[in-house]
Amino acid sequence: LETIYDQTTYRVQTEPLCSKTDCDLNCGPIARRPRTLPEKTKKTIGSGGRKIVFVTLGGIPSSLPFIDRLKKLDDFFFILAGQKNSCRYGKNVLFLPYRSPLYHPDLIAAADLVVCKSGYSTIAECSIAGARVCSIGRPGFAESDFIGDFVQNRLGGTVIDYHEFLDGSWLNRLESFLVTDNRTIHENGADAVA
Repeated sequence: LETIYDQTTYRVQTEPLCSKTDCDLNCGPIARRPRTLPEKTKKTIGSGGRKIVFVTLGGIPSSLPFIDRLKKLDDFFFILAGQKNSCRYGKNVLFLPYRSPLYHPDLIAAADLVVCKSGYSTIAECSIAGARVCSIGRPGFAESDFIGDFVQNRLGGTVIDYHEFLDGSWLNRLESFLVTDNRTIHENGADAVA
């Protein structure tokens, strides 16, 4: 790919960066924008005024061993993306399939907390929505540490490791993730590029 990269005549780098290089434009993350106001999304999903925790692993289906614990946390409404079917689990858990009619940027904008893998697109969408983020580090992925630094230093979020996510111990810290209110809506890098 290096040969192809060297042929570029105009280079854009978007944050978060793994390594800064000479470029013509450095801008914020590029992300899809929400389409629906958060209040309408909350009404559509039926969160009932609870704090919304949106858990998304970027379309990677996963069985989550902590599912039963969620029903006991009835001050919260959990949305779990990437599941097999769309259905309710108790009063406060909504399973969404990978291909859901609910638009992810709308869910991110409506959420009080987004728990997600440290992947570019979801973090970029959190950035432009001003969402609170708890990012799950991914060992073996070159970009994971850089995205984690961006989450902590630019978005005021938290990074947990994958084992903490899977064993559900992050649920013990749920309230502390929501205390942070230094959220900032960042400019969409798409505007700068356009």
